Amino acid sequence: MQNFIKDESGAVTVDWVVLTAALVGLGLAVMGVVATGVETTSTNIDSQMTSGTVIRTSFTGNEMGAYAAACGSADCSGFASGDQIKAMSNADLFDAQDEYSRAGLATRDDVDATYGESYTRGEDGSWGFNDSDGNYVRDDGATTSYESDYAQASANDSYGSALQAESNARPTYAADTAPTDG
Repeated sequence: MQNFIKDESGAVTVDWVVLTAALVGLGLAVMGVVATGVETTSTNIDSQMTSGTVIRTSFTGNEMGAYAAACGSADCSGFASGDQIKAMSNADLFDAQDEYSRAGLATRDDVDATYGESYTRGEDGSWGFNDSDGNYVRDDGATTSYESDYAQASANDSYGSALQAESNARPTYAADTAPTDG
């Protein structure tokens, strides 16, 4: 009997049983605390997915910010605002992109090409021309026109980029807006 009492080989098994029971109890306690939050989140995800709203798969903040900044110094009448673009249905977004592409609005490249044909950019950023001796002559009238035209072209480009970014953020955009014959 004394050998049995002094024998410690069975004590390890008892220790593991107690530790395992404690871990199972801890796991159940954590599950009880987390279950409510997981259920609420799951319900919110389900309601968003079944409501037909657009679930964004990428962020469009940079394009919308650039668009808003460009409109600060140009005429953006006729363009939708960034919030209006985000709220458009897929069909309306498709129509806006189609209208934008058909409008033939001047781009920054167009403005550079127009002014670059007869003017050159000075070191100070102004527009001017080279006289017969090759000296740069600043033309403040051209600089003002260029800056105005360039600001408008920047707004035009930014609007197109904002429309494209929004369509890219919608995973079902192409399938939902494909034109059909009928």
